[in-house]
Amino acid sequence: MQSKHSKHSLKARLLAVTGGAIVVALAAGGVAMATTPSSTPSAQTSATTVASASSAVLGGASVSRGQLRDDVIWLMRHTVHAGLIVDTSQGYKVLDIDKGALRSDSPTSVTIVRPDGPIVTARVSSSTKFPGLPESQLKPGDAVVLAQGSGGNALVVWARPATASSAGS
Repeated sequence: MQSKHSKHSLKARLLAVTGGAIVVALAAGGVAMATTPSSTPSAQTSATTVASASSAVLGGASVSRGQLRDDVIWLMRHTVHAGLIVDTSQGYKVLDIDKGALRSDSPTSVTIVRPDGPIVTARVSSSTKFPGLPESQLKPGDAVVLAQGSGGNALVVWARPATASSAGS
């Protein structure tokens, strides 16, 4: 069984990267259009689109949905920075998505430190969404995913409290 997985590992990884890029692009499109995170039909459509598009890229290579999901989750967990151009009803939007630890926040900005070293700051406005921790509960060290537009405006700040292992880092 291991040899079967290793035989297809290159195809599976290519599928995961392609699928992950599509999932991130679809998710970012939702952010750019300010959709709510509770839209389940969109999530189902996204999964179907990823499977179809990935299969087309690999010339019909068959990979189970479970393996695709696992590979996409792996890719999303390990992505530190992504730059996307998203086609929205208002035209093309440029998005930068960064993951890291909260360094500081204020009523006008949020600053994170990515695990690979760069410090990223974005402007916060009344239209910035905080679907994880509310803005008032953010603390230095919290795990943050920051989505910002091309002008440096924070669109969405997903945050969760720092874990005991990451708080000491």
